[in-house]
Amino acid sequence: MPVCVYVKTEREEILEHWHDEIEVVYTIAGRSIHYIDGQVYVAEKGSLLVTNSGSIHRIQTEPCIDGKYAIVLMIKYEFVERLVEQMNQKYFLTEVHSDADKIHEIMMGFLEFKEKHQEESYAELKATGLLYELLFYLCRDALVEKESVLPINSQKNLERLRGIMLYVRENYKEEMCQQKVAHKFYFSKEYFARFFKKNTGMTFIEYVTKYRVYEAAKEIKETDRSILDIALDCGFSDSRGLIRAFHCVYHTTPLQYRKESRVGKYTK
Repeated sequence: MPVCVYVKTEREEILEHWHDEIEVVYTIAGRSIHYIDGQVYVAEKGSLLVTNSGSIHRIQTEPCIDGKYAIVLMIKYEFVERLVEQMNQKYFLTEVHSDADKIHEIMMGFLEFKEKHQEESYAELKATGLLYELLFYLCRDALVEKESVLPINSQKNLERLRGIMLYVRENYKEEMCQQKVAHKFYFSKEYFARFFKKNTGMTFIEYVTKYRVYEAAKEIKETDRSILDIALDCGFSDSRGLIRAFHCVYHTTPLQYRKESRVGKYTK
């Protein structure tokens, strides 16, 4: 199927990442902050945001009382590429200002598909029909030449940022010196700090620490290894460092997180 549909129901923070799919987020309730290609966007009820294929992005969401805050579509880039000529030179504007009532109707159609009709025969036809209709509005109202919104220099900077993040993924278990990383990617120490903060909304050290915490959380939830062993394996010098950083991210202790994840409270 050319699109996958998700319903977001829990507060979470997702670190910078990228993927081939085009991501469309429609906010049903609550509020979230999106960092996309170095820009910050605030999404509230009725907001429609698009993240292009390969764009670096992260999201912070706030608690939602009724448990549903957004519908997320992951659209296969190859599907759109077949429909739009020279798609590799195009770029969807992040904030889409189109027919609000029509967009709401389409996105509620995706929600109904996800909750009621996904397992039915020929349900894929329904989702694909909704996708064609949505893409009509996106292409008509939000598709522009890439260089008009992302100059070549900006595109090169985002490529450098991807390289830095890949380096963290591959080396987070080791000691991470900001000055050495800056030198590796041909930045001065001062410019590297400004560059990273501007494009991610956090310092390099904050990013590395959160990445280590998220990797540790997987081990805590999925294994019975000691907190000390997990801490050392994820780049922390001792268990206290992990416990302190873990509490800042998850607002609980690693052991409590492990206990509650076993009864289904945490799904990340």
